[in-house]
Amino acid sequence: MAELTPAAEAIAGLLAGGWTYAEIGRSLGLNGSSIRQAIHPSPGQRQRPLAKYVPVLQQLQGTAPGTRPAILPERRKTKSGNVASVRRGIREFKTKQGETQYAARVKKGSATLHKLLDLAAQTGKNVRWDVLFQTIRTISDATKSGWVTGKLPDGWTAATLLSRIAQPQQGDSWKPGDVSGALIALAKEQNEGVVSAKGGREFSIFTTP
Repeated sequence: MAELTPAAEAIAGLLAGGWTYAEIGRSLGLNGSSIRQAIHPSPGQRQRPLAKYVPVLQQLQGTAPGTRPAILPERRKTKSGNVASVRRGIREFKTKQGETQYAARVKKGSATLHKLLDLAAQTGKNVRWDVLFQTIRTISDATKSGWVTGKLPDGWTAATLLSRIAQPQQGDSWKPGDVSGALIALAKEQNEGVVSAKGGREFSIFTTP
């Protein structure tokens, strides 16, 4: 461990209590690597101070892994006063009801897809997505290109999907860690009118309540 900063000390306490870097990150709205860099920075990399998160880390001491804090530090704002984008490639927007949602449109962007799913897991949101296929063959034997929609299977949360992506179970057709492969497979399975679909090349993904 590098310098024992207040954040590093609090993180060490949570790790001793059974938390993982990923669980701490989800509770703080960060990724697990940011948490690790605060306590064990990689050679040549700067130790993350995470000073503004110290009160939250201290609040989580003694709680069960995965507990969500009551209050998180206010996010950084741009010069214009708007809230800064939460992740590269991910757009934050407000619905007419005032709810915060997230969306992304990417080509072969597994990292961005994973980050959005992680945000959905952190905030307890549902997820839907569309996959643009180069070739789709339907039960009417029509062949075309187009979008196919996917959603979380019944009983799944975004956290469930992330877990299955990391550790596929029997019947899952994607390889461990293959986010785009999982989204493609689920979208194809959920559309009975689609006999086959090839060339999933673009994704539009968004959170819902």
